[in-house]
Amino acid sequence: MPFTNVDGFTAGIGLMNFLPRNATLIARNTFGMELCRATIPFSSAGHLADFLVNLLPCTADTSGVLDIVTTTTPGSGEGLAAVGFTFDPSIRMWTQVPYSVRRGLIRATANTGKCIHKEQVGFANGNPIHLWNCDSVAPEAVENQTWIYEERTGFIRNARRPDKCIQRQDNNLDSGNRMELEDCDADNVERRTWLFE
Repeated sequence: MPFTNVDGFTAGIGLMNFLPRNATLIARNTFGMELCRATIPFSSAGHLADFLVNLLPCTADTSGVLDIVTTTTPGSGEGLAAVGFTFDPSIRMWTQVPYSVRRGLIRATANTGKCIHKEQVGFANGNPIHLWNCDSVAPEAVENQTWIYEERTGFIRNARRPDKCIQRQDNNLDSGNRMELEDCDADNVERRTWLFE
């Protein structure tokens, strides 16, 4: 489950436990390295809702992925339900983080050394998107080359700034039409809706 606690965005989480089990929350950075973990005990079936930073202080001022681990007995029907929320300051509301997301580099199939890349530093609307050498190690690659695809919306969001999406520059669907960065909640939603295959 992706989370972001930067630039005014605040991650929250809700957990519903079906039986007395512990849930372990593991925060990882955008490279997949573990930042910290915490085990949440449930003395009885119940629920928990809190800001992620209160449960895992290491998530302050960063973005990453939250793993949730719990033990279950096969065939017992027991388990854990979890849902994530992000406070979006641009629309002043909490939005649900979808489960169906794919995160990482978007590589060209004809040359897997080439990736979709944000051309300029920063997140200004209109920042061009182009093809560039893939680099999953350099710090700037996190900002420029790591994306989150949401199956629910069809948006391709920047992993560092999930409020910014890849969109076509205009309504033209001819080959050669360039792409750019834009606010995910801007008008002309059809320009930033994609099908991931």
